[in-house]
Amino acid sequence: MRHYRLEPKQYRAFLISLLPLAREIEKLNPSIEVHGPNTEYPWSNNEAILAPVDFAFPEITVRNGPKLLKLVRLLEFRFGFTH
Repeated sequence: MRHYRLEPKQYRAFLISLLPLAREIEKLNPSIEVHGPNTEYPWSNNEAILAPVDFAFPEITVRNGPKLLKLVRLLEFRFGFTH
């Protein structure tokens, strides 16, 4: 994996660009977002009971792929995560 050096302003802009996606991921936690889709428990949408396995989670899509990859790489670099 390549490492890039960013100036503080560039790094701040980079982090700010990832915040909306990070928030969408955080909202998947049932303790954060108690009404609506989450990755652990079924929920009701007033028409049916939905299960996580049957839901597409549109916020986390291929459209967000490049930003998701950047977020994963940032976490790997900052916290030593590996896959």
